[in-house]
Amino acid sequence: MDTWQKRVEVKEVNMDDYYIINEIGKGKYGTVYQALEKTSGKIIVIKKSFGDKCDNLKKEEKIMGMCHHPNILKCYGFGSIKSTLNSEEGCCLCVEYCPLGDLTKYVEKRQFKNYTLSPFEVKETFGQIFASCSYLRKTFGIIHRDIKPENFLVFEECPMKIKMCDFGFATKTLKKMVHGVGSPLYAAPEIVKGMEYTEKCDLYSLGLVLYFLMTGKYPFNVNNLNELKERFEGEEDIVFERKEDGLDDAKDFVRNSVVFDEMKRMGWDEAENHRLLVETTK
Repeated sequence: MDTWQKRVEVKEVNMDDYYIINEIGKGKYGTVYQALEKTSGKIIVIKKSFGDKCDNLKKEEKIMGMCHHPNILKCYGFGSIKSTLNSEEGCCLCVEYCPLGDLTKYVEKRQFKNYTLSPFEVKETFGQIFASCSYLRKTFGIIHRDIKPENFLVFEECPMKIKMCDFGFATKTLKKMVHGVGSPLYAAPEIVKGMEYTEKCDLYSLGLVLYFLMTGKYPFNVNNLNELKERFEGEEDIVFERKEDGLDDAKDFVRNSVVFDEMKRMGWDEAENHRLLVETTK
């Protein structure tokens, strides 16, 4: 049986079953709302899109409907809607609500309070992020292609519980791919430069996310896409500002994943068996 067809139950959404509380986000592919389910009193998130922008939401529902993993956002429902302004056809996706926001906001808030992630929190958080990516790849042959801190949500802290979200760019793994996708800052060099790429592209992005967890920063000083492309022509020269003990394994993972030359970048088998992840992904 095709693994794309193995699904959990995703109910048909009726918008009359929800109260919209407020808008919490807006992007290229739609608007995101915090909502209350009337019957249960549960807070959820509703994503709405219209026209051809619905394709991304349909893909998200398709992937999330297959997944049974503690670090992947749960899908509660999917349905058709119409715009109240012009009657344009659209769709909506109901998903789990993560009260602490995405990793970018969470880490920046911690930094503002001079309360950076401890080495233990860095390892635990990244272990969950890696586990979600590994699950998609091993179980369904899917790569995410838009791995960045904004696409991982903080469901709980003490202990940390992370959820992967936003599957609009996810795809079945092919030996070679060519379509440019994702966010340039966190995309692999081969994607940014319009070259063929493989499943190793997600490993590059994972290394950058790990660096962000450790430092709260992006490792390269660039101001635009052209400067980023120029940066890819040189050496990585990644600098770690934190001197604390306990992060040597994390630094080694970054140095072996954030590698501009895809051929020299570590592969998934090596990453799965990296000493940073041996304990955290068990």
